[in-house]
Amino acid sequence: MKKLVCFMLILFSVLILVSCTNKDIELKLDEEQSQQGQLFGEVVIKTADNECDLFFGDESGNLLQGYTKIGTREAGKSYVLNGLVIPPDAKSIVAQVQKDSFVFCSIPEEYLLSKDDAFVFGALSDIHYNKYKATGDDDAVEAFDRALDYFENIGADMVGVTGDISNNGEESALVKFNDAIKDRSFPVFTVVGNHDIDAYEDGTWKQHISDNVKGCEFAENGVDFMYAPKEMNGDVFVFLNLTDWSYSDKYTRVVYPDQLNWLKEILEAHKENQVYIFFHLFMCGPDGKSHTGVGNIMNPGGYTYPLPFKYANADERVFRKMMKEYKNAVYLSGHSHWMFEMEKYGEQANYSNFDGEFCHMVHVPSVTEPRWIGENDTERTGRNGECSEGWVIYDYGDTTVLVPMDFISGTYYTEYMEIIYK
Repeated sequence: MKKLVCFMLILFSVLILVSCTNKDIELKLDEEQSQQGQLFGEVVIKTADNECDLFFGDESGNLLQGYTKIGTREAGKSYVLNGLVIPPDAKSIVAQVQKDSFVFCSIPEEYLLSKDDAFVFGALSDIHYNKYKATGDDDAVEAFDRALDYFENIGADMVGVTGDISNNGEESALVKFNDAIKDRSFPVFTVVGNHDIDAYEDGTWKQHISDNVKGCEFAENGVDFMYAPKEMNGDVFVFLNLTDWSYSDKYTRVVYPDQLNWLKEILEAHKENQVYIFFHLFMCGPDGKSHTGVGNIMNPGGYTYPLPFKYANADERVFRKMMKEYKNAVYLSGHSHWMFEMEKYGEQANYSNFDGEFCHMVHVPSVTEPRWIGENDTERTGRNGECSEGWVIYDYGDTTVLVPMDFISGTYYTEYMEIIYK
């Protein structure tokens, strides 16, 4: 029996090698580490020694449209795959060995994920109707509509927004939001951000936003809610709202004990499932510094976004404890607007679980005004009209693939893709 098992293992390895090899290029996978959706190993280009770029391709080796390059193979070396995330459309790895010359190798079927098997949703943030006018009367109208059109075209199941849909809680912004989402084939949910607080406090938020949310389970405050689509098999979405906002008093709360108790109950009841939490503010890092948290950076010039979920406040301490206890949570936040590219100033800027100390934390850039800052700049630059960013997320039940994109150029950022295994 042992000899038969050994023979089958050898045969399996040979089959994998054959399926990944041709005379031009070879994909050598570390089968102990590689798993569905993620590759470890190396790409060996056998017919060219020069520097060349690698890309994702389809089953015929055509470049996968819109995706940035995987990386660059140095001359005379192999290209190391250290946890390369595979997007749902990819079937091969393509090497550009000359200007108009490409070679490719197929990715073995067992590592591929099909988007047809996923619950697909978008994560957007910081729409800010009425705030930005660089490209027209209201930059947010075109930006948000464009993003929703994209999700309509790919057949998305849902879109979640991590808040700040207005400039200062004005009613007209809430009306614009409802106009944008009313004829969509999927639900669009949002939470109160710090710019929306006035609408929460004067009641217009509940009138225009909360009262229009359907098919969800609400907390007693009538604003926080949970969405549990049947296709998710127990996985749920939680929308937690800011209900206060002030930086003048270190004891000021942004969420209240009843909200945190409600969140705790959901996390406990669904601790065997994935719980996606949409909340506006990003947290400070484990060291208490704002620029070491997911959603923030500090550039060499010393600039960092100054308004995190205030470290060690009473509500923040309770929230932080839950994010440590319930590793099944995926916490999505916006607020800082930082472009995906700003990860160059902090590897945790877009995603981290801090080596397993916390749940999965995800930064969502602004769909209207992604922010950029140069190496020695001391002031950030809004890129409204030039860029519009957000996540396309594929939930497979036991695996979640996060693909970052720019809705203006149609670019998918290969280098910032993430994968979560339950």
